[in-house]
Amino acid sequence: ARACDTLRVHSNDLDNIYFNSGGNCEGQIIIYDEFSEMFTYTIYDISQFSKIYLSDQCSWDLAEISIFQCFTNDCDDNDPNVNLNQNEIPYNGIDDDCDANTFDDDLDQDGFLIVDDCDDTNVLINPDAEEIPNNGIDENCDGDDLTSATHELSNSTVEIYPNPVNTQLKISIQKDLNYSIQLINLRGETVYQAQNVNTISMDNFSTGVYLIKIQDNSSKEYIIEKIVVN
Repeated sequence: ARACDTLRVHSNDLDNIYFNSGGNCEGQIIIYDEFSEMFTYTIYDISQFSKIYLSDQCSWDLAEISIFQCFTNDCDDNDPNVNLNQNEIPYNGIDDDCDANTFDDDLDQDGFLIVDDCDDTNVLINPDAEEIPNNGIDENCDGDDLTSATHELSNSTVEIYPNPVNTQLKISIQKDLNYSIQLINLRGETVYQAQNVNTISMDNFSTGVYLIKIQDNSSKEYIIEKIVVN
């Protein structure tokens, strides 16, 4: 170093002063002066200091350096906002509190990160969860709550779900019933018909509105429900 530069630190340079502590609370003050040269000073037993004053041997300018609290398990000595006294900030990719047991992502530990999990505080809500109809909750994070329609047909309860439907339309009937199913488009054309099925694949149907007709083959009673295919 040049003569009289060894301790040259001016007050307007304080933003360029960094503190590094070791595990034994010893450390170094690293100083960048106005000439962008780096000087390092080792300070022993830093824990006993709250401030350190450095003076220029030539001009006697004083620089007041506040010492960060010394943590024996500090996981990032270069960042004063990362230490054992900090609260973990979720989803920032930083171990703020230096505790590997504090989760930064997937807070509910259901195996899905926040980018895919629509409720990271509830382990029962994730893309693999089973959707529960008509409860106002999107359990499987597909953007829609599963809704179903319930009808009475020949003293049997008929449930049709989900609606809207993407891939499979399900028909649940509580009692044994011999029944026929028709799927009718808005032009009145029958585009699907079957007997006693409980699942209809929608893969070959265009998006739009359809009517599903379920008829008891014995009593000829029937129900009709509007179905939206996404």
